[in-house]
Formats: sequence, structure tokens, C-alpha cells
Amino acid sequence: MTTVNHRSIEFRLPAFIGALLVAAVFASVWGAYQEVKHSALLAASDRLDRVTTQVAELVQTGIRQQLGALHAVARDPAVGAYLGRAAGPQARSAVLRALNRRVTTGQGPVAVELWDASGRVVVAAGAAPPPLDTGAARDLMAAARGRDSGAPGPLQLARDTLWFASVVAVPAGPRGGGYLVERRHVSTNPDAARQLGSLIGSDAALYIGNARGDLWTDFWKPVDPPPVDLSGRKGTVQYERRGIAQLARAVPVAATPWMILVEFSRDAVLGRADAFLSRATLFAVLLLALGATATWAISRAITHPLRQLTDAAAAIADGDYARRVDLVRADELGRLAQAFNVMARHVGDSQHTLEHEVAARTRELRAAVGELEAFSYSVSHDLRAPVRAVGGFARILVEDHGPALDPEAQRLLGIIRDNAARMGELIDDLLDFARLNREPLTTVPLDLEALAHSVVDQLRKETAAPPPHVVIGPLPPAHGDRGLMRQVLVNLIGNAVKFTRGRENARVEIGARQDNGETVYYVRDNGVGFDMHYAGKLFGVFQRLHRADEFEGTGVGLALVQRIIQRHGGRVWAEGRVNEGATFSFTLPHQRWAG
Repeated sequence: MTTVNHRSIEFRLPAFIGALLVAAVFASVWGAYQEVKHSALLAASDRLDRVTTQVAELVQTGIRQQLGALHAVARDPAVGAYLGRAAGPQARSAVLRALNRRVTTGQGPVAVELWDASGRVVVAAGAAPPPLDTGAARDLMAAARGRDSGAPGPLQLARDTLWFASVVAVPAGPRGGGYLVERRHVSTNPDAARQLGSLIGSDAALYIGNARGDLWTDFWKPVDPPPVDLSGRKGTVQYERRGIAQLARAVPVAATPWMILVEFSRDAVLGRADAFLSRATLFAVLLLALGATATWAISRAITHPLRQLTDAAAAIADGDYARRVDLVRADELGRLAQAFNVMARHVGDSQHTLEHEVAARTRELRAAVGELEAFSYSVSHDLRAPVRAVGGFARILVEDHGPALDPEAQRLLGIIRDNAARMGELIDDLLDFARLNREPLTTVPLDLEALAHSVVDQLRKETAAPPPHVVIGPLPPAHGDRGLMRQVLVNLIGNAVKFTRGRENARVEIGARQDNGETVYYVRDNGVGFDMHYAGKLFGVFQRLHRADEFEGTGVGLALVQRIIQRHGGRVWAEGRVNEGATFSFTLPHQRWAG
């Protein structure tokens, strides 16, 4: 059974394509939903504007008709005559007949009153509504004054019943004019209700109220006023009524103190948009299911051969050069499989040839190593003996026959002795350098700080000249070969001491620093330094930047340092400036350090 790694292309490719498909489908669905939602809101706003305007015009038409009928009663001769002469029983009966004709034409409770010029009721017919207060009566008379057709008054609540009054002026007679006031109960008849319902629809609510906002009704009973001030508001308004979001539009009724308000439930307006979203989401889920299936099939058709190629490549990497890919296809993957099989055959043949060549080179290398060891033995025994003899005979000549020799001969013998000694040191260093690669590393935990103190103490005992001031900072512990790492510190600290000899305020600093998560150990001095143009020669065998008569040495010490650090898996480098000192730095691998 093949285990699919969730980081493999077989998983990531369909996941990536599926994610793109999900994002594209749902972005399209959501964009379409937002567009439908926006269109629904625009349509609702347009509908609100149209409905409120039409209802306001209907109310205005009804009021105009009512005022016209009331004005016809006001022009009745009996009404004017009653106000113009002393009222008698016959005149009063004539006025009541005229008023009752108006009462009988109304739906619901209707009261018709004849007022004199001061606002006093002189004749009343029909229902008996609560009397108007002085301020309301004065407002009615002021509204009718100067208007031929009269005017309606604001809505009023009396004993849980909503009334409104309409007033027209009675033409002035010999004894002055008056006012004809009609007061009606606010209600609608079935025909009017059906007409309004056809205008606004069953999903809307219709209200009428005073423009000053103190009283609102649904044409049957008083209702709570809208939660926002609608005076001066134009266009669609959004608010909540009883926890339900509403879209509303308010329009004043011309020539009246009233305002028409129509409300739509926002949820009802967006119902179609929500239904579209539900259907579109279902369609998107089905589309995604089909897309995911197709994507997985396409991905498997691509990744299954790739996995075969990967498994075959891993087998060849493990040494199974006979492994082949059994894939017959006419596309690019089929050609890739054929090319892979050809490559695997060539790799197998090349590996077989390489193994023979490696075996032959190994035999040659072993022979060369044997010859090198024989040469080292020869150098350490055969070459070292003559050099010692030359130095010994030169020393004997100086000691036994020195007084008999002239100064030039003594000088030449001194040169012979010095060069023989230097030749011996070169041979010893060369043998140490050659032997370094053959000795195995014994890696142990190292306390480099204690090792540095030990090396400094040793150098102070061996150096005749005044030692420089040595500062040893905290050195993090590490892992390495104790003897070889001691040799590294001996060579680096010894060089720092040597090249600061004779300088005022000579100073050597041994420390460590963190550099990008890596510990760097360094030995810094303020000695003669070197030119960075020649830094590449520092770690070469027998490479020297100073003359032998200036500073002793064979030029092998830094090469030994580099070889030891590289065998530990680290790096070593140097920085310096002429007469300003030098800094030698090295690192050791993380995995070899103690925590």
C-alpha cells in the first residue's frame, strides 16, 4: 500500500487547484448575491418612493373631495341665512337638514358643526366627539382663513379614538360669516383598504401621522411613532421596529399637516436574494464536488507516473541499478520514463566501470601512501642524520678550534649551525604535517578556556622576552581532539606573542563571539600585522610574509592550524593591517559542541 505524503505533489496539486476552484466559485456566488441584493434594495427603494407618493396623492385627493363637499354645504343659503339673522326654529331646522345630509354620507362616526366668527358652536349634527380645546379651534380657524377650499387639521386622540377635523369658511352675511367644521373618525372602508393594499402590497405597512410627529396611526388605531425623526428626511430610511429591520419612506401630504409612511421588512425585501444565495450555494457545492473529482483524477494521472519515477530514482540512489520504470504512455511522461530507463542503464554501466576504476585507484593510492610513509621514514632517519652531523661538526669546530679560526670562518660556521638547526625544524614540521592526516581524531568535550590558560602559562615559561598582556575572555565549550586543538591554540597564541615582541603596550586577546548563530573563536593581537593582499598565502606550507631574520619560524604552523580545523569540520581565516595587528578566527561545527 502506497502512503501519500501530504507534502507531495499528489496531495498539493489537487489541493491547490481545489482551493483555486473554491475561491473562484464562492467569489462568483458572493459577487452575484451582492449584485442581486443591491438590485433588490434599489427596487425596494424605488417601490417605496412610488407607493408613498401615490398614497399621499390619494389622501390628498380624498381630502380635496371632502373639503369640496363640505364647501358645498357651507354655500347652502340656509347656513348663511342662519348666521346672518336671528336664529329661529325654522332656520335652525333648515341648517340641521343641510348638516345631516353631510353626516349621512360619511363612513363611521361623523360630526358637522357650524361655528360663528368667534369659534363658538351654534349648530351641531351627527356624532358627539370630545370638544376641541381653544388652541385647536384657533388653529382650525386660522387654517381656513384665506382659503377658498378650506383645510384639514392635525390628527387628534380622544378617548382612544382618532379624529381629524376639516374646516371651510362660511361666506359672510349681513351679520358676519363663520366656519363649517367636519370631524371624522380615522378609519378606512373595505374598498379603500383593498385599494391601498393593491398599491403597497401585502409585505408592507402603511401609516399616516402628523408631520410634527406627535401622533401616528395605521388607519385603524394609534401606533408607535417611527424610531427616527422623519422630518426633512428624503429617500429611503433604515431602522428597526420591534427588533425587525425596516426600509421606510415618508412623504408629506400636500396642503395638509400630515405625513404618509410606508415600511417594508428588510428581510422580506432580501428574501429573493437570500433564496438566490441558497440555490447558488447548492449549485456551487455540486460544481465543487465535480471539480474536485475531476481535479483528483487529472492529478493522479500525472502524479502516479511521477511517483513511479521517484521510487525508481530512490532505488537507484540506494544502489539498485537494475530498477526500471514500467510505464507505457505516448505523452511527455512516457518519454520521460523511457529516458529515465536509458539513463538508469547508463548509470549502472558507469557505476560498474567506476567501481573497477575506484578499486584500481585505491590500490594505486595505497601504494602511494606506502611510498609516502617510506619517504617519511627516510626523511626522519636518513635525512635527519646528515643534517645533525653537519650541525654537530660545525659546533665541534667552533668549540675546539674556534680561537685558531679567523672571524670570517667563525661567522660561516655559525651560519652552517643555524641553517642545520633550521633544516632540522623544517624536517620535524614537515613530518608533523604529513602525519596529521593519518592520525584518527579522538573527539571529546573540550574546555577551551582552561586549555587557553594552560597554553599561555607554557608560553610564558618558554619565552625569554617580556610577555605581552594576555586577556582570555569566556570561551564556550566545544567538542574536538584535545591534542590537536591544543596545537591550534599553541600555534595561534605563539604567533600573536611572537609578532608583538618589542612593541609598546603589547596585547593579545583570546575570546569568542556569536555570528549568525555560530560561535567564532579568535586570537587578536596589536603586533606587526600583515597586508590583506597576501592573506591567501598565510595558510600555505612554508609560506612566510616576514623574513627569517625578523621573526623565527618555518612557515608550517598556520598550515597545521588550517588542516586541524578542517579535519574537525570548521573554518579558519585571518584579518589584519600592517602595523595595526591581526586577528585569526576559527569555528567548529554546531553538532560537535557541548550544550
